[in-house]
Amino acid sequence: APGPRPPPPGGCRGPSPITAPPDVRGRGHCPAVTNPPQAAILAVGEAVRQPVVRGDQVTIAATMTLTLSIDHRAVDGATAAGFLTRLQEAIEQPLDIVL
Repeated sequence: APGPRPPPPGGCRGPSPITAPPDVRGRGHCPAVTNPPQAAILAVGEAVRQPVVRGDQVTIAATMTLTLSIDHRAVDGATAAGFLTRLQEAIEQPLDIVL
């Protein structure tokens, strides 16, 4: 099956967020590179089950990699870090979004 198509020329105008598709080569992540005029791009990796430590126990959990690349001329790093923290919270506790 063909992969996702990029937006048409001129299709992304203004401060729209961009999300890169998951890596299709099986690595679980892909690089995120900003292209002007975009100030940020979020690459979403594949969710994989792997061992994680919770407290003193090792258990299996689904994990994924999120990579946020930003143009530091347009976005402050602390703001971007705050965005990733909020995104992580929303992914880990999705019901908090609607409650």
